[in-house]
Amino acid sequence: MSAWASHVVTGQVVDADSGEPLIGAIVTPSAGGAGVQTDADGRFSITLPDNVTAVKVSYVGMNPKTVTASGQSLVVKLESQHQQLDEVVVTALGVKRERKALGYAVQDLKAGDLNTNGTADLANAIQGRVSGVDIKPSSGMPGASTNIVIRGARSFEGSNQPLYVVDGMPISSESDFRNTSNDVIQGTNYSQRSIDINPEDIESINVLKGQAAAALYGIRASNGVIVITTKRGSAEKGKPRVSISSNFSSDLVSRPFEHQTEYAQGAYGKFSPASSMTWGPKISELPNDPTYGGNVANSYTNNGADLHQGQYYNPVYAKAGLSGWVTPQVYNNVSDYFNTGFTENTTFNISQNVGQANYSFSLSNTHQDGVVPSTGMDRWGARGLVDWKLNDQWKTGFSFNYNSTKINSAPIGNSGILNVVYGAPAEFNLKGVPYNVPGDPTQQISYRTLSFNNPYWWSANNSYLQHTNRGFGNVYLEFRPNLGWGDNYNLVFREQAGIDMYTNDNTEIAEVGSAQDTGGSILNQGVTNNTFNNLLTANFTGRFSDDWSLDVTLGNEINHQGQRSWAYQGTGFNMYGLPTISNAKVYSSTEYSDQERLVGLFGSANLAWRDMVYLTVTGRNDWLSSMPRGARSFFYPSVSTSWLFTELPALKGNSVLSNGKVRLSYAEVGEAGGYRSNFFYMPTYGGGMYGSYPVQYPFNGIVGLAPYWKR
Repeated sequence: MSAWASHVVTGQVVDADSGEPLIGAIVTPSAGGAGVQTDADGRFSITLPDNVTAVKVSYVGMNPKTVTASGQSLVVKLESQHQQLDEVVVTALGVKRERKALGYAVQDLKAGDLNTNGTADLANAIQGRVSGVDIKPSSGMPGASTNIVIRGARSFEGSNQPLYVVDGMPISSESDFRNTSNDVIQGTNYSQRSIDINPEDIESINVLKGQAAAALYGIRASNGVIVITTKRGSAEKGKPRVSISSNFSSDLVSRPFEHQTEYAQGAYGKFSPASSMTWGPKISELPNDPTYGGNVANSYTNNGADLHQGQYYNPVYAKAGLSGWVTPQVYNNVSDYFNTGFTENTTFNISQNVGQANYSFSLSNTHQDGVVPSTGMDRWGARGLVDWKLNDQWKTGFSFNYNSTKINSAPIGNSGILNVVYGAPAEFNLKGVPYNVPGDPTQQISYRTLSFNNPYWWSANNSYLQHTNRGFGNVYLEFRPNLGWGDNYNLVFREQAGIDMYTNDNTEIAEVGSAQDTGGSILNQGVTNNTFNNLLTANFTGRFSDDWSLDVTLGNEINHQGQRSWAYQGTGFNMYGLPTISNAKVYSSTEYSDQERLVGLFGSANLAWRDMVYLTVTGRNDWLSSMPRGARSFFYPSVSTSWLFTELPALKGNSVLSNGKVRLSYAEVGEAGGYRSNFFYMPTYGGGMYGSYPVQYPFNGIVGLAPYWKR
């Protein structure tokens, strides 16, 4: 036996632009065989047969290079792969396609396009940035919900909100508590779960507007899809990159409510300290009012024996512990009430590309003080993402997000307080007059009959608190088998499993003395949600000739959601200052759990001819556990085509029209209704069985339940 003659080649692999060593670059013999990886300094040592004098060097994101060993030490400089990423967009299920090939509407935003300065909500960060998308915040309060409608509403009763997909994982984005018909004009506005996404963590957003674009997501995508990709570390070659970003902003009420400042509280020209209207005498004439003026003889001046020249008497001031005698002047109650809002966003991030792997980790904090006193939001978040190329065939990685969000909001509608601020008479010092009777915080002071809370009393006693702890993320594994058919053919299998779990806990407190609930009340309600999503796909791409290419995707998705909801309510507090369930005289509770499962099979085929004519066909069938047997299957097809007529030889390169495309698409998508089998409920019966009132349960401590038979 004889040994093959060999020689050792050493060297270093560096980035041609920065000169930084490339860690984990692959060096293989040009004739094939086992390779080696570069070390922490980008250096390598490889043994080659004497008849092999060249090595092939490759690195993720770089153009591979084959070099001849001239001597024993090499310095190999690799150049970045310069791709026009702005011409490539992420479509359904994370598939990247050339923009020119799309036969439907898609719009993408990069991190620099987002309005993140002074913005704590993702929806507000993209407001005004995407055409055909209507974004309407419900209010300017911290954490207020935002209605996003893509290309118009599609449902009268159901939701019109789009589906959110983060790093390939569909996540919950809607509010867990929807206002009923009776709650639209009272209570508070609950935030949507999209508030849990930090805009500073986003690398890109793709909005799938057309139905053909979203059809591969099936029954959940009838309102469009917002695909979010968070920041990765693939671009940070060499040493770790540490960044700290902070931005601050302040909010002011841009258009203060304007109202007249000439006439005082009352009606028909007469001063009335309990009236809700301001049609009384002129404010300057209040000292001459026959009933309350200090310049004239009346009961308050002891029939003229104790005049208070230039003043008038207001019993509300006296009830608040003041003298009651007031010198008329005009107050700006609106400007006095509103604060200067403040928003702070801070994000710390560390990321690095270490050759075969890259990572990105971040910590973030958002703090908001609302323009309405006692309102605000605090959100803390942590995020981690790792991509690891094991070899040329296997790749894996994970991403995970955790955040804790606390929101204190203000009431709306008939429970509101701003109507009291806006309706305050110009001569009444709403801020300067104590908001409760001295020594008795349960007795409010207001300029009118107590139908609504004094806004300062509300801020000191009542609250709407929302607290959410949430974690979501996924792990994936990719396999690229070596087909041996050349670089024009690729096959990728991808398995991705993700979870979205959160607990949303809310508390509504109305202290003793509240306008709508004088005895006081408390409502603790919440939701625990756990959603598991598994996605298995196989993608084949092939270019058969200079004219024809094909892209085929097949897949299966399983989505299982489990929720537990609860509500514990107490009314009639035994004492002031202890707004808890244990202090309530009467309490009630409700609790229920439900689970839903979706199973989907889908496929798509994209055929291209001469990079000019494109045809895309997709189909997806979903089976839903929330629908009755025999009616659980839903099929959604789509077909789209596009023709770049400027690629014709007669038009290509002309100076008049640089890019012209005709596209046509057809798709079917929809949303299923909810279905529940027979259940028992607490009934209310009429018929005069108990006087003129219907019987209501519990009745004298006895609980009654009746089956709800489906019809």
